[in-house]
Amino acid sequence: MLVTQGKKVMFGTKSKPPYLQSSFAKTCFTFCFLLVMGFFPACSGRGCQGSQSRHSSTQTPQKKSKSCQLTKILGVAPKVGRACRYHQQCVRSSKGRLAWARCAYGVCLLAQGSPEKAHQAGVLALAFVSKDHLVSGAKDGEIRIWDLRTGKTVQRWLAHKKGVLTVTSYAKKYLFTAGVDQVIRMWELSHKGKNLEKRRLVKRWEVKGRISRIAISPDGKWLAAASSKRKIWFGAVESDDLVTWSGHQDVVRSVVFSPDGNLLLSASDDRSIGLWAVPLGRLKARLWGHEGWVRRAIFSKGSKTRVISASFDQTIRIWDTSGTCLEQWGRSVDTFRGVVKSKVPKGKMLRPQKHRTKGHKSDVSDLAMDTKGRWLLSTGHRGSPLEPSDDGMTARLWQWPSGKLACHLKGHVLGLSGGAFSPDGTLFATASLDGTIRVYRVGH
Repeated sequence: MLVTQGKKVMFGTKSKPPYLQSSFAKTCFTFCFLLVMGFFPACSGRGCQGSQSRHSSTQTPQKKSKSCQLTKILGVAPKVGRACRYHQQCVRSSKGRLAWARCAYGVCLLAQGSPEKAHQAGVLALAFVSKDHLVSGAKDGEIRIWDLRTGKTVQRWLAHKKGVLTVTSYAKKYLFTAGVDQVIRMWELSHKGKNLEKRRLVKRWEVKGRISRIAISPDGKWLAAASSKRKIWFGAVESDDLVTWSGHQDVVRSVVFSPDGNLLLSASDDRSIGLWAVPLGRLKARLWGHEGWVRRAIFSKGSKTRVISASFDQTIRIWDTSGTCLEQWGRSVDTFRGVVKSKVPKGKMLRPQKHRTKGHKSDVSDLAMDTKGRWLLSTGHRGSPLEPSDDGMTARLWQWPSGKLACHLKGHVLGLSGGAFSPDGTLFATASLDGTIRVYRVGH
């Protein structure tokens, strides 16, 4: 019923409105009504830029970039299957030989192929041993060494009883691994020509707390490890004992040595970054400014040494070594997930001098820089196979120090756990909870 100037006009068969008096007009009116209500897409075809369904299983084709060329996918990339509530539903519904099957975010992820060719759990850590070999650690405690020339596993062994959270190589000869089982292990790798032949356990340190990151000083003398017990474990590589450094109020997520080895940089869930004197362990400065957990902090390479940090507030920040926040990439979001926020000293919450709005749109989990200081790699953290556009399943390669985005990398179907550059800086890799590693070649 339509009211016009106090008169009632009925939409009956005896008194139709003028725009419904012909069948053609009625058809047009019905189509327009359904279009407005959303029953038909607003446009279609090559020129349409309408939004796709949120749960569409197809991803937007990734534009080819001269800066990033995908060369290898290590492991078996999973496919999204039926809806599920537990693991066994995925195993029963699969056909053919399975590398692994997993129920994640309410859907089955099925990786077809041989189990020997792939990690059967999420990849939590990776590092380059050389330009031809890459090492990865998984959630089930397995370590794999990959030959990047063939894409095959050359060595695999169960190194830890629980998940491997960090792997670090030194001088192509030594490998340091640690994780949830609170043990740091040092391995010696034997080479025959360009091939890795054997590995041997050299030493182990028992510590308290999960170890999320290991760092070795440039001269190979000192070892530092980030612990979930709010401590940093520190000591000489040749020593059997490690001491603890205290100063953070929450979990310590990462540690890294400065290029000259005189400073140690730490990142913590207390939202701060620590600068420590080596080897005394004196806390020289605390950098405050992030509104979420700080998951990674590294030193830049080049003429001017900068501190670069990544946080769960979805931003990347650049600092000078005196503690001044020079720049922020991305819009800061308060995503603090702790029960109680750590107390920031009055006047210590630093605002960036320069702010770039372009950046990640989800938690930033890891950072890596090439040896020549020209490229910066940042990775997302959480991602769902139901949301192909989820930023947590992507990585970004930035030009340094300009901050120009070189390429936005997609392809993983679960969140990323980290990234790394090869020693010569020509390759970089991203690891994911989907059990795969994607290796890219850096353009010029």
